[in-house]
Order: sequence, then structure tokens, then C-alpha cells
Amino acid sequence: MSIPELDDAFRMAEEIYGTNGSKPNGHAARLDVVCLADVKPRPIEWLWNFWIAIGKVSVLAGDGGQGKSTILCDLAARTSTGDLWPDGAERGEPGGVLILAAEDDVEDTLAPRLIAAGADMQRVFNIRSVMTGDDQGRRSFNLQADLAALEMEIRRRENIRLVIIDPVTSYLGKVDSHKNAEVRTVLEPLGEMAARLRVAVICNNHFSKGGGNANSRIIGSVAFVNQARAAFIVTPDAENEGRLLLMPAKVNNTPLRHGLAYRIGGIMIHDDDGGEILTSQILWESEPVKMTADEALAAHSVNDEAKSAKDEAIEFLSNILSQGEMPIEDVRKAATNAGITPKSLRSAREALEVKSKRDGFGPGAVFSYSLPGGPSVPPRSSILAHDPHTCPRSEEGKYEQARASMEAAPPPIAPEPAPADDPWYLPPELDRRRERLGPPAISAGSDDDLGDI
Repeated sequence: MSIPELDDAFRMAEEIYGTNGSKPNGHAARLDVVCLADVKPRPIEWLWNFWIAIGKVSVLAGDGGQGKSTILCDLAARTSTGDLWPDGAERGEPGGVLILAAEDDVEDTLAPRLIAAGADMQRVFNIRSVMTGDDQGRRSFNLQADLAALEMEIRRRENIRLVIIDPVTSYLGKVDSHKNAEVRTVLEPLGEMAARLRVAVICNNHFSKGGGNANSRIIGSVAFVNQARAAFIVTPDAENEGRLLLMPAKVNNTPLRHGLAYRIGGIMIHDDDGGEILTSQILWESEPVKMTADEALAAHSVNDEAKSAKDEAIEFLSNILSQGEMPIEDVRKAATNAGITPKSLRSAREALEVKSKRDGFGPGAVFSYSLPGGPSVPPRSSILAHDPHTCPRSEEGKYEQARASMEAAPPPIAPEPAPADDPWYLPPELDRRRERLGPPAISAGSDDDLGDI
């Protein structure tokens, strides 16, 4: 198409849609279009096989205190040395690492962690700030304003393979991290730079409060997940205290794989003067974690519900036994009325080390519960049914209602002393046996021989 024809086409578009964008050389902005016949396909290049891709942006997210920054130091160290990856994936080419770390001090936190992870410190660089034009002042790095400077730094260094941004929300400038359109104005150019320079970029982020699936827990706009080609979360293992999980939540370029378990360990390193510095390191487990990120998070919800039920049962049982022992049947009836399940009641008994006691033998035996070291008083079913003052108060009043609903029973009657002139008298326990077996036989040779009862 000739230049006059192009001018006519632009004028027609402007009449229909209006002027949009700048006009270099007197023309409206034009689209950058490529014909797919001119594109040469290539395979995904991996920094860490099937986890972290070269030329892509990945996101790591989780609550604070789960070792995210220490994990990033571990990955930086493996990148700098070309070491094996945590899951045993093959070694890569040693390369450089650029780190933006807003929350960790370089001297006492970042450097010790990298040393503990075995990093080649000559290949790891920290961007501390941006120098002003006259080199007299400094300001914080801003992904919107300083992406070109970051690209120049990557080109200037030798073989940079990984860029870590920790956390990404500290480098957004005036961008509202909860607005999708604004976040994309930062992440799209960042992704284009990663692809252009063939570097992997990992953005650290935090979890939001509340529930939801793994991706929805990543704080801020959905663009943090949607724009990234891979997203990973860290979460405690709901079944194993102190054990943590690194789980893939989204991977665009390969099927979702297994997760990995790890613990955070303390290690002592030595500085140049021979002094000792305590720092942290990641202790990876070799066995894969065969569940999804959503299942790992859901396990916490199930455990939280179970813990809540157990805590409620403990409060119920400690209240109802606070003034002495109580018949087991009455405890169970009150628990049912209070919405306490048998399983939760059993867990509460074990937690409180509740004692059980039997009074009597056979069908008439009475079994009771009491708190360890608590007062020893008669079973209180009738007292609890009629005297609200013996029942500790609760917010919902469920314990009072449960006790009031128990059937009233006559207070226990203490046995009378044995008559001195009654050879037939037996203690209550044996007297029940006499009712069942009949009167004792009396031998001819002895008036006071009661026989073998």
C-alpha cells in the first residue's frame, strides 16, 4: 500500500474511532503485528526444570514467617553455582542473580543466608537504591520508572539468569496493587523484559486474610497470578508441626507437578574476622508431596474446625466437672444437648486427663467422671438440674440449658450403719448379690455360719 493510501486509511479510522495515541511523523499510533509464518517455535527453557522458566515471571506467595525469603536465597545460591535443584533436577549453567530486597538487611540477613545456602557470592548482586542524576541523592527502586535502568544493569552484568523481587508490592511506586489494570501496566513490561533478556523473574508476595483457593489467597489484584506464568505458595503442613510445604498453585507451561516439603533450620556461619553469625537455611525433604496447593490449604480448614470443636469440648467438660464428679451418662447427655460430639468429648477427656470411677458392682454400678485433683463429692445430677448457681456461665448459655434438661434424680442415700443384732445384714454391694442368689444357707452345726455367699 502506498503512503497516500496509508494516509487515507488512517484518516478513515480517525473519523470512525477518533484519534487514539500519539502521532509520530504526523500519523496515529500503529499496531505491532507479526505474521506467525515468520515466527520460529522454540521449547521452554528452564532455570529449574518444570518449576521456574527462563524468560517468564513467576510468583511465590504465603504468610510471613514461612521461609519465603530464605527459599529465594536457596534458589539464588543454586543458580549461582549450577547446583542440583531441591527435587534432584539436573544441574544448570552457573549464572548471575540480581536481588531487590526491601524487607531484609543486606549485611545481617541477606548475605548470611546466601552464604549458608552455599552461594557463589561473586555472582549475586543486590540493588539497594536508584541514584539521582547528579549522583548526590538516592531513592527507592520503582518498577514503573526504573525498568529501563534494570534492563541496562542486566545487560551490563555477565550472564544474569535470575532476578528476585522481594516483595513485589514494595516496588510498585504509586500503582494500586489491588487494581488489575494498574498492576498489569507494571507486570506486562516486566514479562516482556524477561523474555527479551532470557532471564527468570521471581516476585515474592504475601497472602491475604480469609479462605479461598490458593490463587485467590495471593494478596492484591488477580493480575499478580494471571500475568505470571507460574505461581507457588508456601504453607505449614497441617499434619506435621514444623514441616512446611512448597506447592505449585499455577503453572502455565507444564502440567502441575508435586510439591516439596521443607523445614527451616538454624545454622552458624563465620564472618571474615572469625566471629559467629546465626542465620537460617532451608532443609529440603527428598520425598515429593502428592497433593494440590488447594488441598494443602483445605487441610488447615479441616484441622481448624477440629481444633475448635475440641476446644469447645474442653471448655464444656472443665465447666461441668468443675465442682466435683458427675455420672458419665449425665455428662454424655449434657454433651449431646450442648452439641458436643462423642469424638470431641473423648478428645477433651484425654486433654484434661479426666478420671473415671465406678461405685458398686453389676447392673447397679454407677460410673462417674471427675477432674484430676478435683473435689470428691457425690454425683450431682439432681443438684445440677435444679440449682443454676452450680453451673458456670457461658456466653450462649448452652451448658446451663444442657444441665437443666437432664432428668432429675433423687440425691444419693448414704447406707445406714449395720445393726448389731442382725446376722442377715450385708453391705449394699453383697446385698444385691443376695437378692439375685437367694437367702444364704445355714448349716446345722452353727447358728452364725452364713455359708459361702
